[in-house]
Amino acid sequence: MINPIDPWDSLPPPRTCKKAVVWTTEEEGALLDFLASHLSQAGNGNFKKVKCNATAAHMAKNYPA
Repeated sequence: MINPIDPWDSLPPPRTCKKAVVWTTEEEGALLDFLASHLSQAGNGNFKKVKCNATAAHMAKNYPA
């Protein structure tokens, strides 16, 4: 692809984005309930990567796409 500003400098390929997900009220509630039930594990106010992965696994299991 040619850069219209500088024809000698090519543009990077366009990025593709995943389609946005629309959550139901039930799914949002389930996510918040799960996080609230594990709030004591949020050390400095943030969840560790392990807990984020567990949350994603919980949601995928209970609300498959």
